[in-house]
Amino acid sequence: MIYRSGYLAKEFRQGRPNRRAGTWMKTALGLFLGLFSFALYFMAQTMTESIFAESVPQVMQPNYFSTLYIYIHVAAVLYTIYLLVDYEILFFGEIRDKAWYPLIQLGYKPASMILSKIVALFISTWFIYSLGFGFTVFLTFFLKYALTTAYLPALYLAGLLDLLLISAIALFLSAFFRTATNARYLTFAFLILIFVFKTTSGYYRILSNSVAMRQTRQLWNMERSLFLPIAGAVVLISVLAGAVKAGRMARRYKLPADRYQAVLEEEEKVIRLSPSGREKKIGDQRGALRRKKLLDFTFSLLLVIFILAAILFNIAILILNATAKGKIASFQGVIPYVFKSATMEPEIKVNDLAFFKKLDDQQAVEMDQIILFDQDGTIYVERIIEVKHGDYIVDIDNYPHESEYESMVKTVNREEIIALYSGRSRWLGAVILFANTIFGRILLLLIPAVLLFFQRSITGWAGGKKKP
Repeated sequence: MIYRSGYLAKEFRQGRPNRRAGTWMKTALGLFLGLFSFALYFMAQTMTESIFAESVPQVMQPNYFSTLYIYIHVAAVLYTIYLLVDYEILFFGEIRDKAWYPLIQLGYKPASMILSKIVALFISTWFIYSLGFGFTVFLTFFLKYALTTAYLPALYLAGLLDLLLISAIALFLSAFFRTATNARYLTFAFLILIFVFKTTSGYYRILSNSVAMRQTRQLWNMERSLFLPIAGAVVLISVLAGAVKAGRMARRYKLPADRYQAVLEEEEKVIRLSPSGREKKIGDQRGALRRKKLLDFTFSLLLVIFILAAILFNIAILILNATAKGKIASFQGVIPYVFKSATMEPEIKVNDLAFFKKLDDQQAVEMDQIILFDQDGTIYVERIIEVKHGDYIVDIDNYPHESEYESMVKTVNREEIIALYSGRSRWLGAVILFANTIFGRILLLLIPAVLLFFQRSITGWAGGKKKP
């Protein structure tokens, strides 16, 4: 028999031709998770002077906590993508696809096969996650940060639970949905819901606190968050319900002794399953074809819009980078200006994208306004502190440490004023800062190109087409 040596061994290979290929795949994925997390940490360090550093300081710290905090989130997202790609192999969908029929007819027990699949899935999840976690610790060692082992167990358990949770949910969905396409969509939707629930339940306040994470029991503190006990219950229920449903599906393979006569006597209608899982008569092709064309057109249109938006964004980044070098670009009378100094803090901070409205002849210029002006071919941004004889005395708000006070005071006439300050966007400034990193440039240039080149394949995969 093909798998008489052990069905569990086949599940550990996860559909690969041999054990070595399966082991290498999981090892490579674990190492990639760690390496990718470490790369994201380096990228984050280039954005220390932005709102990103204020919003998520837990990923900006020079210690092991930050690299591992990034890792547990990267592992959750990328491992989910891995599950979605190999959905038909890893979960119970193969029962519905009749892949178990010959094995059960040869004497394999459905219960042991279901148990083998669950055990292999969770052990493989643990192996991949643990390898990536250890590799992240190893890479962080070269940064020569002080190793604080107190928060390592809590971070490890928190991240592992995320992967076990999404694996259990995917296992459950594969048993109850007829098509892998819908199950994939819902699996990814549940991943998003997990992150949302972490935020609303207060779990992130614990997870992002390096002091609280020094005590593993804080994860189970139900007075602060109910996430962990609820997640544990979801894992248990999902596994049990999925296993029961899988067992019922597997029973259909056992036909009675007069199996052929029983099948012939039944007057069953010949049907097909649509991508959404609905039963349709074979002759009813027109409506299905119309819906399929609409789905393909909608998805293709969204891809084209995204690609065009990405291209326009790259063009905008080039123009805005020019403003940071003292050049002015105006859009409908509004001048975006990438601020590269701390001279106007706290009103305008470093790397903020400030907006200035071009000055017209009738517009009044008043005290305390921030102006953008040109003197001797150099662009300045300062605040009006006094109006004297039709001229404007300007100065910066924040003098650098050890700088001479009032050394930046200037007298500006109206003809030199280009625009008045109207607001800022800290998040757009952070996006522009990210776009100017090596990682950001590669990402923003490659994603549109890849989507454009593989548009047909992506559209087909999203629509549930089978590979030839």
